Parts: sequence; C-alpha cells; structure tokens
Amino acid sequence: MLGILVILLISWVLLWFFEGRSLMVLGILPAGRRFIQFLVGFILTALLCAAIQCIEGWQREAGWSLNADFSLTSLLRMLWWDFRSAY
Repeated sequence: MLGILVILLISWVLLWFFEGRSLMVLGILPAGRRFIQFLVGFILTALLCAAIQCIEGWQREAGWSLNADFSLTSLLRMLWWDFRSAY
C-alpha cells in the first residue's frame, strides 16, 4: 500500500516538473461513461455469481438457512477483518 503512494508521489513530481500538469492527466478520476460501464459490469458479474450459486445449490439439493447468531456487530467485525487483511 505504501509503495503505491510513493509511486503516485514520484509520478506527480515528474509530471509537475516536466509537463507542468497534475495527476488528473493519468485518469485517476474516471469519466462518467467509464463509471457507468464499471457499474454495469459489476452488477452483471454479481448477478452471474448469484445465479451460479443458486444453480449449484439446486443441483446438489442444498438447503439455505439464515444464521440465527448474525448481527450488525458481527458484520462490522467481518468487514474490519477483511479490511485489515487487505492492507
């Protein structure tokens, strides 16, 4: 994570020194059209994954049930664990 920030800093310094431009020329902020394309692709992928899970469950005759011990606190703990493991 720190390496990415260092690379961005070096890129910004080089762009500013040689071209007099900011990091925005690198396309860090997506254009509106690209953002819509990303959302459509993300939603289609999520639907495909959900469909595959349902089909596999149907093929294996698996049952689905909600976890009775699930709470908002456990969700936040899981999200925090995922965040820490990624960074």
